[in-house]
Amino acid sequence: MADALPTDPSVIRSYAVDTAAFYDRFCGPESHSARIKEAIGELIDRYHLRGLDIFGIGSGASQEEFWLWKLGGNRLTIADIDEHGGIEPSLKVLPPGDLNFHVGDAERFLAGNPTAKYDCIYVSGLTPDEKRRYAILWGPTPPTLLKRIFRRWPKSVDPFHPLVMAAARHLRPGGLLIVQSYAFGINAQRNRNFLPAAARQLSENGMTLIEAHSWVPYRSINLFVGRMNGGPALDLGPALTTFHGRGEPKQPIERTWPR
Repeated sequence: MADALPTDPSVIRSYAVDTAAFYDRFCGPESHSARIKEAIGELIDRYHLRGLDIFGIGSGASQEEFWLWKLGGNRLTIADIDEHGGIEPSLKVLPPGDLNFHVGDAERFLAGNPTAKYDCIYVSGLTPDEKRRYAILWGPTPPTLLKRIFRRWPKSVDPFHPLVMAAARHLRPGGLLIVQSYAFGINAQRNRNFLPAAARQLSENGMTLIEAHSWVPYRSINLFVGRMNGGPALDLGPALTTFHGRGEPKQPIERTWPR
């Protein structure tokens, strides 16, 4: 599988495979980080992510989504371009089931399925989203010391990639948009315009920014949670103590929104 060629992301190829078999093929439960399990478990409890239809963008082998499925009993739909060609060969031979995996461009898939609706859109370190924020804040070259001192997020610029917002429009009333950002991230405490801009962008798309968190030692690692307007009131569960499971050791976090 490692030698498989990347496929054309403009062509969508869809597979419905057994969820357990998919995860057994790529990384069995024992290989999943206990830290990821802890972090996703807290997200499930905080935002009541149980028994939902969840759409993951650019998830690849979907380690975090594994725990959304395993701990929350959620149903997964994944869209990923499979840029290294390592996933689709397995999808072709796995037994059928309820994991819907679409190989190709997520925005093209959504445009071709305009009536598809989900309870949660889950995005974690989506490369186009991360790179776009980096380019807006720093430009095409690495930030100089002067840039780091004086450059700030422009208040009129949208923080989230159009793909993320296109996916969010497929949320049911009361549905959640969960975005984790950890590569090329933005220090929302230092860039005071960033979270108000995020709240504005979500509002313009019929949503509310309900919470944001950041790691205290590395404030460019963030969690943003928006909610589609409508639906029953959201009764938040226990406060988060972590949200990003890929770092060792566990780092303290701080809620940055609401301020």
